[in-house]
Amino acid sequence: GADTLVTDINYTMLENLTIQWRDEQELKPATIRKRIHVISRVLRQCTKWTDPDTGLHYLTGCPAMPSIIVRNFKDHVVSIEEERAILEAIDARHQAERGSDWFIMRRLVIFLLDTGARLGETRLMPFSEVKVNYVTFTGDTTKNYLDREVPLSDRASKVLQDIHDMFGGETPFGSLHPAKIWRLFSKIKDDVGNLDGVTMHTFRHTTATRLLKGAGNQKMKLERVALWLGHQDISITTKRYAHLCVDDLHEGVGILKAVTG
Repeated sequence: GADTLVTDINYTMLENLTIQWRDEQELKPATIRKRIHVISRVLRQCTKWTDPDTGLHYLTGCPAMPSIIVRNFKDHVVSIEEERAILEAIDARHQAERGSDWFIMRRLVIFLLDTGARLGETRLMPFSEVKVNYVTFTGDTTKNYLDREVPLSDRASKVLQDIHDMFGGETPFGSLHPAKIWRLFSKIKDDVGNLDGVTMHTFRHTTATRLLKGAGNQKMKLERVALWLGHQDISITTKRYAHLCVDDLHEGVGILKAVTG
């Protein structure tokens, strides 16, 4: 943040920052590398500058820069059983520790799973943008700076109502700072186990996968999922999720058979 002292910057802080850029803001590896390069240059310069009052260098050395790990597009998808285990673990924590954090955290997980929203835009979403059956993520919070309307499931609507009834306020999830969310979810992963590679962003990937795979005869077309997720370029959606739409290709067999007789 703007208030962080250069003397407090360390490898772990930088690594967490790159993970946030990659998983929450979905920045490309090249963009993250550029940002890390700028930070590295500033820190190196701080080893040359001296404090005018003490005459000492601001930094005596630079922390190591983190590597940029590129996620495989076939990321982990949270199963229904894993979702249930996560929510049960949150309930157990809430019973043991009380407080509002776990109450809101449980509803945040459900909201992310049923909307596919990014964590950043969800935290900034005000109650004023919540309607009867949809929510609007405004351009000042979305990655592509465009407004996006996302339908609300019954349980997504309910979790928002729960928070509003309990706490009121302007935003349902704004009280949970990203660092706090990370700490809470780390505890849940420890409690549940077998969730290696699962992040808060995994819920967005899970939503998209569930929409595309569908249930029974109900499933959503790729271009509509792209609109749901707010992908300005459908090639992003295609690159990540086209492997889930192979069954749709079999419709072509029937078409060719009808044409050729």
